[in-house]
Amino acid sequence: MQSVKQLIRKREEVVEKKPAKRTLHLSPEKVLDAPEIRDDYYLNLLDWSSRGTISIGLGERVYLYSPTNIRELCQK
Repeated sequence: MQSVKQLIRKREEVVEKKPAKRTLHLSPEKVLDAPEIRDDYYLNLLDWSSRGTISIGLGERVYLYSPTNIRELCQK
């Protein structure tokens, strides 16, 4: 049976092996101006894809934003 000191040492070794936390920037790289976005808790009007494209619903339109261009996807 292991002693309490041995268990504590093993626990400290496991804690020390955790990777360092990443740093978070305090200022944004870009700011998205969304003048007609609805303030509604139940709607998901903004989505970010794994390819880096952002889709946003403004008014009655949906736009796709990527670093190279902005285009209108559909209109009501």
